[in-house]
Amino acid sequence: METITIKVTSGPNRLNMLWPVDTTIASAKEDLSARTGIAVSEQKLIHRGKYLSDPSATLASCGVRDNDKLMVIRAKPDFENDPSYLEVVDLLNKCAPLFARLRDLEESINNFSSGYLPENLKTEALPKIKTNLRGVNEGFMKVLEKLDALRFTEDQKEAKLKRKDVVVRIQTVMDKVDGLLKQVDEDIRSLKK
Repeated sequence: METITIKVTSGPNRLNMLWPVDTTIASAKEDLSARTGIAVSEQKLIHRGKYLSDPSATLASCGVRDNDKLMVIRAKPDFENDPSYLEVVDLLNKCAPLFARLRDLEESINNFSSGYLPENLKTEALPKIKTNLRGVNEGFMKVLEKLDALRFTEDQKEAKLKRKDVVVRIQTVMDKVDGLLKQVDEDIRSLKK
């Protein structure tokens, strides 16, 4: 089988690749991914100023000949059309009512601490606030479980980073809820004295 040597440039890297002439663009990208560290989905191959976009086309059918040059460019990943990325964003959007509910509960707790409510109403309201805080925490836990169940491929870096960001945000808020629950428990105990 006839092989061709291609001079590949990828940023500062210079590679000499030896491929059969019938190597597909998809196969060449796989090989280049292993050598350059650029994920297949992020690669753009340029030959003589033309973007080689058809993954099933062969090097020969694209006019690539022995000793030709091929440039590999890291393309910005299209993560905004990635279903996994969009699923993470959707889960974050589903947290909006939980965030709003938590703000309202926090405001009520602050009003209690400031003395805006008579003692007899505090005795009635604080257990309800505690129940609502637990409900908010459970809602966040369900979102965390869904985020944990998501699986990503190696090249879905943006989706992985987005999930990590959402998880950290939710964990931070859940820590805040835990603090508010402790405060409510202390307020309930002080009312019983």
